[in-house]
Amino acid sequence: MRFWAEDVKWLGLQGYRPLHSRMVQQRDDVLAGSAPSEIWLVQHKPVITLGKNAKVQNLLFSKEDIEQHKGIKVVEVERGGDATYHGPSQLMVYPIGKIGNVVTFLTRFATVFIDVLQRFGINNATWQENPAGIWVGNRKIIACGLHIRKQVVMHGFALNVKKTGHWDLINPCGIKGSVPTSVEEETESGLEIEDVAMSMKEILAEKFCK
Repeated sequence: MRFWAEDVKWLGLQGYRPLHSRMVQQRDDVLAGSAPSEIWLVQHKPVITLGKNAKVQNLLFSKEDIEQHKGIKVVEVERGGDATYHGPSQLMVYPIGKIGNVVTFLTRFATVFIDVLQRFGINNATWQENPAGIWVGNRKIIACGLHIRKQVVMHGFALNVKKTGHWDLINPCGIKGSVPTSVEEETESGLEIEDVAMSMKEILAEKFCK
């Protein structure tokens, strides 16, 4: 079984908690056979998420300090992986649907992401399984964190489009001293998130929609 989607949807800017609830419901509906597999493209309002394997020391400030003084919520979620930041600087890619082999699923998505990055002038991006993501040299540009139940996947991938200073609040993906990169930093371009979302939507639809 290979992952296929009925549609690729651009949902714009969304708060994390409401979108997460919506994603869980979509996953449950796919499991029940009452909804199709889809891919959602989203921006989030600033949030730090902690995967099920996250270590508290990868928050470089206390949760209370981050929430009260930085104004960024810290949310525990069921995806794999450690601490990461999501915000308006990123394009989130959420595949929600049935998959077969996980390695094949990840490899297919990695190929699409590398194609998208090449469109914007980044020709040296590579997929790494551990730690999972797309890298430009030693800088991660796309992070990956999944949750799979009965061969139905949710959560997904985060493409850094714009530069942000919020990485200094955490050890991204649990990697001490890591400084992720972005399309903006690698190309010195002024791309908007929606420009990247439309290119991503086109390629995802071509590769994954029936």
